[in-house]
Amino acid sequence: MKMNKEVCSFMNTISYIMRSDGYYLLHVSKKDDVNRHKILAGYYDDKYVYFIPSVVIAANDMVSFAEKERKVNMQRVLRQLARWSFIKSTKHKSGEVRYRLEKRIGKTRYRYITFHKNIFLIWIAKEMLGWV
Repeated sequence: MKMNKEVCSFMNTISYIMRSDGYYLLHVSKKDDVNRHKILAGYYDDKYVYFIPSVVIAANDMVSFAEKERKVNMQRVLRQLARWSFIKSTKHKSGEVRYRLEKRIGKTRYRYITFHKNIFLIWIAKEMLGWV
């Protein structure tokens, strides 16, 4: 699977978030254990990893600015990731494809970028840890 420059930039941002001490993921069952000294990047459960879009996009813009690259087209990136089955997507009745699915965590309903956990963990093993 060959990633174009925008998808590669976005996935580099995801790996930056996963490596950084300033961000963290929280298990869905521990939704109330918020760390005030770090940025909540999203949640995870047994099947999915739910990234908060505003956090990921802000981190992506920060990384793009630091590397003097232009901002990525998020719709194109999400479409490509859905085509590769990295993220979960649904087709709406109007024919529109939704890449940010709604999920209730606690009492709040929010739209998340939802990665399939097993594919996400394989990607982390290959890209971040260098495992083949």
